[in-house]
Amino acid sequence: GEVKKNRFEPSHNFFPCDYVRYKNCIKIDEEILDVYYHGDVIRMEAPKGWAALSYEGKPIGGVKSDGKQLKNHYPKHLRKNR
Repeated sequence: GEVKKNRFEPSHNFFPCDYVRYKNCIKIDEEILDVYYHGDVIRMEAPKGWAALSYEGKPIGGVKSDGKQLKNHYPKHLRKNR
């Protein structure tokens, strides 16, 4: 990760690690997985702060919640086009 504006921002490569136990982990279905891989905002309430997304028991990436939506941090060069 890196420090931006005096706070730590984890990199995408941190989240898919199977060896890490996440305090905030959000289980998602295939529909939300598709939204995530397109780089869109996910409309879902969750505790504020960073969270890992989990699909079928595997961590896939990270999002940052403002309490009402999940801001996607999937790398732009990996996103799928619609």
